[in-house]
Amino acid sequence: MRIVKFILILLLLNSCKVVSHKKDTAQSSEENKEYIQKFHQGLRAKLSGQLDEAIELFLKASEIAPTEDAPHFALAQCYLMKNDIQNASISTKNAADRDPLNTWYLQELAYMYKELNDEENATKIYKQLLKLQPHKAEWLFEYASLLEKTGKISEAIEMLTKTENEIGVNTSISIRKFYLYLKLKNEKDALATIEKAKQKFPKDARLIATEIDYYFETKQDVKAFQTMESLVAADPSNGNAHKLLGDYYFRTNQKEKGIQEFVAAIKCDLSLDDRMKMAIQLFDVNTPDSIMEDLVNYITEVFPDNAKSYTFKGDFLQRINNNNEALRAYKKALEYDKSKYLIWQEVLLLDYEEKNFADLKKDAMSCLELFPTVANVYLMAGLASNQLKKYDEAIELVTNGMDFVKANDPLLAEFHGQLGESYFGKKEMSKAIDNYNTALEIDPKNIILKNNFAYRLAFYKKDLSLATRLINEVVGLNSSSKYRDTQGYVFFQDGKYSEALAIFLAIYTDQADNMLTEHLGDAFFKTGDKKSALKYWIKASDLGSKNKVLNDKIEKIEYYEPQY
Repeated sequence: MRIVKFILILLLLNSCKVVSHKKDTAQSSEENKEYIQKFHQGLRAKLSGQLDEAIELFLKASEIAPTEDAPHFALAQCYLMKNDIQNASISTKNAADRDPLNTWYLQELAYMYKELNDEENATKIYKQLLKLQPHKAEWLFEYASLLEKTGKISEAIEMLTKTENEIGVNTSISIRKFYLYLKLKNEKDALATIEKAKQKFPKDARLIATEIDYYFETKQDVKAFQTMESLVAADPSNGNAHKLLGDYYFRTNQKEKGIQEFVAAIKCDLSLDDRMKMAIQLFDVNTPDSIMEDLVNYITEVFPDNAKSYTFKGDFLQRINNNNEALRAYKKALEYDKSKYLIWQEVLLLDYEEKNFADLKKDAMSCLELFPTVANVYLMAGLASNQLKKYDEAIELVTNGMDFVKANDPLLAEFHGQLGESYFGKKEMSKAIDNYNTALEIDPKNIILKNNFAYRLAFYKKDLSLATRLINEVVGLNSSSKYRDTQGYVFFQDGKYSEALAIFLAIYTDQADNMLTEHLGDAFFKTGDKKSALKYWIKASDLGSKNKVLNDKIEKIEYYEPQY
């Protein structure tokens, strides 16, 4: 995360500081001209992603102008983009050596040393930084962390105290000092630190929890429990107290009491985020649906204009398999906050699962307006377009989305699979087969792609030997009815009607979908049993088959190739 942040900030800084304006009197105007030329060529190469060329150019620029910090600064960027932290740290150090008062260089160099687990050099840099700005809380805090790692506990406590002198008493810092004092076996100062913090934050759950944990760890369970119960008794509306007590009950395997305390805490005056954390934990311990439903209704009533409350409602409704209402809840959440991609993701997945392809297309296009670089959204939009038979739109969306697939072979395979679907729909068989073959070269173990490819080959009666091989591989790994149905269909299209009938009969149940039901009727017809064929064709029609010629089959008791 540090590296990503560093690259982004460097890019911003780079737009302001292209080259240093320091004058080197020993440098000729020709050398200066060559230096600027190499430096700018390096920048252009870097921006176009040609990192090795950029590195070579920046190195040449640094040779021409050895006192300039800018080339080394730019080299650090390139190395970071190549995830080469070692060389990035060397280049950053070179930049810092040439501009020793530049605290940005020093700070980033310290971070790099930390990522390289070089605590000794990181410590030296923080000492240097604090000489320049002795009161900067962030550096005091980081320096304390390094002192702690190197076993200098007393000095770490001193730095944390200095940090608090700058920013005031802080819960996180107080807790950290507490544990450092315990490492020194100084329990008195450890507890005094917590008490001082509690004077400023008397209802801070983390401070109380730390104190209670200490009592538990020192085998003072009764005191810990009494602290929690007395807090709840003295202040029944204290949500943090109920939470702590609930944590205690869960820790001691008293699930029902833990649920009761969490429910009480959620109904106290806590932030929505705090309530959500407890609600999620209640999900995890399989709290009865009736209790969860009550909490869902309560939270949406208390926070009716907040996306998080409706997201929570959607999560609950999904848990009880009410996908339609869950989808409605997630879309309600988007009315209040469209910036959360995870909510969009749930909407798109539910659109897909419910086969709402028109909605999926519409929602995916809306999502792309906000997240134009998320590959999965292009894939979903392209899939929806294929289902809606808008094949040219699908090809455009999928092709554009491929540009955003980063080091993810299974995802890239799915993109080629959708292109295959598009070209099959356009009856451009060569392109369709090429894309499916490419998909399986990228992800040869993807049984869904193999199943879909086999089905399309069978539907268009193209290379049935390949279709047979593919679907047999799939069924060898997963013999679910969905894949066996495709296997039966491949045999049917290859004229192996008895084998197809045997497969369809083996997997058919009263819960079968319209596709399998119609396939069974087709197999009966081809094996001479028109009465059974008619029976299952009628059932397929009742189940909502979209085959445009199914009614002709029923009326004339004759087989026709399906049209969708």
